[in-house]
Amino acid sequence: FRNAQPYTQEVFPKKDTFGDATVAAYEFLDGEIVAQEQGPVYGEFEPAPETHFQLNDAVERLERASNYDLIAHLAWIQPGFGRDDAMAQAIQTDEEAFQALSGTATLSVSNYLHLDMDLILDGDDLSEYQLREKRKMRRDEAHYFDHPHLGIIAVVRRLEEIEEELLAEASEEQDDKT
Repeated sequence: FRNAQPYTQEVFPKKDTFGDATVAAYEFLDGEIVAQEQGPVYGEFEPAPETHFQLNDAVERLERASNYDLIAHLAWIQPGFGRDDAMAQAIQTDEEAFQALSGTATLSVSNYLHLDMDLILDGDDLSEYQLREKRKMRRDEAHYFDHPHLGIIAVVRRLEEIEEELLAEASEEQDDKT
């Protein structure tokens, strides 16, 4: 979400230096071409169905609040990768939207969950704002990533737990009907 009334008067001019995280550079070494990765390796993760979304109440509150603009409400299903094998989820909103958001979210598992956010919010034609933060998390806890112009609320849950809850709810509804 975007903070419509940021608590800073700083201006962040657009920069080309953020670059494109998907660009690969090539080098010739003894006649061989060696690819050097720049940026994250992307996973092709399945979007979660809306029934699996966990932050619907927070979204409703943000939509009612006059000082915030909801940019996106996203969820996807991915395996738990170790730190060395983690793949990034590309985040991209419609460039025609009020304010475009692009970047990555990288989730990995060790003793804790680790969520690395690297996002750029295109303000107007004169500014863009980058949120780059790494966070150690616990499963099922909501975490807030903060920037004067941009905020992210993130929750990581096990798919099996969500599906068990949905089955239990469906069973209760069926029992109520009979």
